[in-house]
Amino acid sequence: GLLRELIAAIAEREHARQRDDAYLDAAYKLVALELPHAARHTQRIPLPDGSDRRLAGLCRAVIANPSQAISFEQHAAGAGASVRTLSRLFVRHMGLGFAEWRRQVQLAIALSRLADGQSVGAVAHALGYRASSFSEMFRRELGLPPSGFHPQETLADAVRPVADS
Repeated sequence: GLLRELIAAIAEREHARQRDDAYLDAAYKLVALELPHAARHTQRIPLPDGSDRRLAGLCRAVIANPSQAISFEQHAAGAGASVRTLSRLFVRHMGLGFAEWRRQVQLAIALSRLADGQSVGAVAHALGYRASSFSEMFRRELGLPPSGFHPQETLADAVRPVADS
């Protein structure tokens, strides 16, 4: 929270007509102190331990083709298990439901493809979404639209060096 507010305050003041250089220098120093302690976000996707071949097969199938166009029922039939059984296995072994897990897989794939320079529309289509639905899901899950994702930018690019006093 503190880091986010500092960055927002810096951005606002950097663009203000009357800059307060003393404030900005102090804020940059505090950001530099806070960064090593900040929580890091990673796109973690739980995978089955292999103890149930049906669950492992379903997860491999989704990773190979994460499209929304393939229903859970279709995946269950392909895995040779009932929807109810696979639903229980998912919650027990993965700690979340199938829809949420598939969304995490889709986000990881989307981030990778966007980082490779694919268009938002192409990524949405490959994952079985309309572009607007994909953008809404992306924004809801990650807090920014896919068009706002710029993998080449880091916080270091946005923060100017702190002058030693």
